[in-house]
Amino acid sequence: MLSCFRAFKLTCCWLQWCKVKPVFGTVLATTNQNKSACKREDQEHTSTLLFKMSHFYQWRSSGASNEEMVSNLKRDERFKSKVVEDAMRAVDRGDFAPREPYKDCPQRLGYNATISAPHMHAHALEYFVGIAVEGANVLDVGCGSGVMLALFNKMVGPTGRVVGIDVIPELVEMSKTNLRKNHRQELDSGQIIVNYGDGWMGVPEYAPYDVIHVGAAPTEIPQALLEQLKPGGRLIVPVGDENQVFTQVDKKEDGTFVKKSLFGVRYVPLVKSSDYTENNAEN
Repeated sequence: MLSCFRAFKLTCCWLQWCKVKPVFGTVLATTNQNKSACKREDQEHTSTLLFKMSHFYQWRSSGASNEEMVSNLKRDERFKSKVVEDAMRAVDRGDFAPREPYKDCPQRLGYNATISAPHMHAHALEYFVGIAVEGANVLDVGCGSGVMLALFNKMVGPTGRVVGIDVIPELVEMSKTNLRKNHRQELDSGQIIVNYGDGWMGVPEYAPYDVIHVGAAPTEIPQALLEQLKPGGRLIVPVGDENQVFTQVDKKEDGTFVKKSLFGVRYVPLVKSSDYTENNAEN
């Protein structure tokens, strides 16, 4: 036990020296969208090393299959609700994670995007229990691999609707491809909708939403998402640049908001459409 503790301390010191953070959901290099291409290459190299380390220091909730992984998440109390358990058992993470899908650690998808660790998905879903109910309207911002779209679909059922949006066209196609493996009917019927666009602006076409989940970190809570949240609804979003906080925002019936800071996290930035276009032009 002592040697493990010393190893963890050394790891934290090393991460601090590299200006990165070991955190609850993922481990990522500090990024700045406006830095030079050379600097971005250095960050990409650091990010690669960190993701290799995240596999070594993965949470003990990993499994050899989706069933075993969910059972271990339940054992380790990463979720408490039966509805979350049922959703996670019904959606095979192997359809969405590019490699070693049942390890409880984040994985890179490419395009500077990640799929979060399973325990982070479990935690996020728990905060929507009682809100993401049968027939609810859901928005997933930064939908990435599409896994949260499938999970929310299981929670809101065939009378609900789950809308995803991503600023990276390749990830929009990735979401659709992954969903077609075992959720084609839901995609074709419009129970799940995947849009290309700026997540900072939300998707007003299908608003208002009972549930808004954001899978990347804006520097501040986007006003458009607050406006698109239904009274009685809930927004969960990681907020911040270097020091990010998993944040819950509830919209009261009178239109006012109650904000609650939950815990520290580290997510990739929620990129605006203008920034993504500019960075692509530079490359």
